[in-house]
Amino acid sequence: MASRRARGDVDHRMKLLVDMNLSPRWIGVLADAGFEAAHWSTPGASNAPEPDIMAYASVHDYVVLTHDLDLGSILAATHGEKPSVVQIRAEDASHDGSVDRSSWPRGRCPQNLKKALY
Repeated sequence: MASRRARGDVDHRMKLLVDMNLSPRWIGVLADAGFEAAHWSTPGASNAPEPDIMAYASVHDYVVLTHDLDLGSILAATHGEKPSVVQIRAEDASHDGSVDRSSWPRGRCPQNLKKALY
């Protein structure tokens, strides 16, 4: 059961917007790790240009999780302060569901994922 926050407390969990080049299965992995996450296919069009994704993430306080080099470049080229971009650098970032999460402590994620996202 989730604990109740006192009135005026702010939820400081990181909100992640998973880019179209990553599988929607990432949402479950991230939720199990305690992150709020949405796949871009939910609020946006699958063929939306990258600046639209970045604008949506900025307005809605998301950090973009991507496998795409372009989003970080867009942020740097525009001297933007947000949204932040976390880029997964792996040959296969599709997440096929084969990650064994049974050994994760409840509500926690592996340290290497935490380090990448915090």
